[in-house]
Amino acid sequence: MKLAILLLCLWAVPRSVFALGQQRYVESVVRPGSFPIAQGKTCAAIYVDSSDYPGVIRAAGDLRADIERVTGCTPVIAHDSAALPAHTIVVGSIGKSPLVTRLTDTAAIAGKWESFQTQLWANN
Repeated sequence: MKLAILLLCLWAVPRSVFALGQQRYVESVVRPGSFPIAQGKTCAAIYVDSSDYPGVIRAAGDLRADIERVTGCTPVIAHDSAALPAHTIVVGSIGKSPLVTRLTDTAAIAGKWESFQTQLWANN
């Protein structure tokens, strides 16, 4: 009975409540300017510098496993920034990953402890 009440409560709560104050990033339909993490049997690669912190490298592997569990598509993990596919998720630390350091506008997170930033780069 308690489980049924819990499920009913979760069903009745709007999905937008689960991410209060957060911008919605995940969509199930393709829109202009969207970034496909997985589309059909193809998924975006994941780039992480092999000299980054061990925890960051592990997080990239965990992301890969999560994408595989949800979509059935296994992303390639790349360590060479010279030949990245068009759709690549870049994971890294400022100062440890030369690519992240070069491409990131650090003003929004400068001086903050354990911060993150989501940024979309277009390669034209």
